[in-house]
Amino acid sequence: MEQTTGQFSLPTLVRKKIEKFRHKERDVRIHHRLSALLWLADGYSVEEVAALLGVCSRTVKNWLALYQKDGLDALCSLQYKGDPGGRVRLLYSSGFPEKSGLSVSWPPSTS
Repeated sequence: MEQTTGQFSLPTLVRKKIEKFRHKERDVRIHHRLSALLWLADGYSVEEVAALLGVCSRTVKNWLALYQKDGLDALCSLQYKGDPGGRVRLLYSSGFPEKSGLSVSWPPSTS
């Protein structure tokens, strides 16, 4: 089932600005976000854009909502809510797992 974006469109000057940013952008994640906006404005469905970019359709919807609510600067910023990896750093802070008192064996026991 394809969902449309409700006639999403971009004014010509905004579209040119996005195309310019996308052309200069080196971070593929931001490039994908900008491409999604352009394709949605061209009439592609959320699902089509998601398939083209290899992401979930919910991700494309989130990008569109972020752009519509907070603008292009917010869309181009990368802010993560997930684990920054502190747990892994703590685990290996003393070097190898054996040095931190952990027992490492392969394959794992099935008992």
